[in-house]
Amino acid sequence: MSNDIVQVGFTAQLDHLKIVEDQHREVWSARDLMPYAGYTDWRNWSKAIDRAIASVNASGLNAADHFVGVNKMVALGSGAQRGIEDVDISRHGCYVLFQNADGSKPEVAAAQQYFAVQTRRQEIADSQPTIDLSRMQILELAMDSERRALAETERADTAEKAVAAFEANPEYPFREFRRLYFSDEPETRMWNALHSARLVINNPRGRGRHPRTGQWVPSKDHHHPYAGLGSHFFTLARSLDKTGVAHLGLAVRVNRAMELVEWFEKRGFKSNRGTNELFELTNTNTKGIN
Repeated sequence: MSNDIVQVGFTAQLDHLKIVEDQHREVWSARDLMPYAGYTDWRNWSKAIDRAIASVNASGLNAADHFVGVNKMVALGSGAQRGIEDVDISRHGCYVLFQNADGSKPEVAAAQQYFAVQTRRQEIADSQPTIDLSRMQILELAMDSERRALAETERADTAEKAVAAFEANPEYPFREFRRLYFSDEPETRMWNALHSARLVINNPRGRGRHPRTGQWVPSKDHHHPYAGLGSHFFTLARSLDKTGVAHLGLAVRVNRAMELVEWFEKRGFKSNRGTNELFELTNTNTKGIN
């Protein structure tokens, strides 16, 4: 597959797949592009498209302008036809889509460069409609696009690793929840809200002072969830402190994460919604968890 695609005529192949709509708008069929990302299964490819849609929305653009679901007819061996799901994707949508694909594959790397150059050329053309790019300018565009593609790939890789770690456990520490969804909110303020609503036990002096250090010793159930709504959102998870001693700490249930986000938002806490791509990715990846 890779040897057939990655060749001198690669640009011509993607140019050939381009569909020019009314008003000279250019789009590409997701199914036509699938082999250029090394995918053979539509279900897996559609997940990559969903991630690209989340990335576009997180950037402040409207993904609906760049990804349009369509139903296309294909011929069957019997001569009949049936409809299949497809997506028409704009040039910018393709650029984002391939940045979220596996850049270690030669065909993906080539597609990343192709759409990066095409997107950059269009940006220049929009600002200077009569520009005539020289060979040197095109080379500079390609080099700039490679740098941008590398940065985007590293960003996508970091986000994907975070999502993978996020999905691998049925719960995760409350501090991690705050980092993902409320990074600008003081942790103490969030704890106070949980204590006031009696979702989490607040008993920092339950066992008196330590005989040697004189410091207050929290009760064993300090920061444990109350029964009822508290245990609806939270559970306890084993973690290690700075000295390597294991403790049971408050952890958010993954399948209740977005519900807890809304709980805090209703009480005036400002979330990362719409400003943090990782928020959108984790949001997308927890919607189907029950």
